Amino acid sequence: MDVKLKQRLIGAVVLTALAILIVPMFLDGDEQERARVTGKIPPRPDMQVEPFTAQDLLLEMDAMEAASTARLPRKNDSPSDRDPQDTDQLSLDANGLPLGWTLQVGSFEKEENAIQLRDRLRDGGYRAYRTSVQTDTGVTSRVLVGPMLQRKKLALISSRIEAEFGLHGQIVRYRVEDDKDMVGGGK
Repeated sequence: MDVKLKQRLIGAVVLTALAILIVPMFLDGDEQERARVTGKIPPRPDMQVEPFTAQDLLLEMDAMEAASTARLPRKNDSPSDRDPQDTDQLSLDANGLPLGWTLQVGSFEKEENAIQLRDRLRDGGYRAYRTSVQTDTGVTSRVLVGPMLQRKKLALISSRIEAEFGLHGQIVRYRVEDDKDMVGGGK
């Protein structure tokens, strides 16, 4: 074996031995430090567990399901677009979607006019949007406020818009399909 290799190996062994002896003296810390690190574990809590059966769990789950079902909106299979729906209770259509209502405040042949009215209503603090509909005479832009799930609240908003802007609105059924291309209110 080479002399240089032997010297290197002996040097490595000596340095490792010194590290093993000296490093723990610096890292050991004093007795107070060790006491701070090892904390006291609290005693185990005294808990009383009541026995239960699978039948008890099934009864509890059935009760929770009944309570949840009672909070769901009722189903309405044949809603009319102009059905007054004076109740504040939510209801579902034939597709299982919530019945929503919106207030139509204007219908324009020129898209710019619809955008101006929509912006005026938004500046007034109303959630206004517009949709485009293909009719026999061409494309018509409608300005709507809403949608809302409770028709009564929308009727109150209609009264305020009529007083503020002089616009007589018509409450119509909100259909997501009509608004599919106008997510976020369009332009």
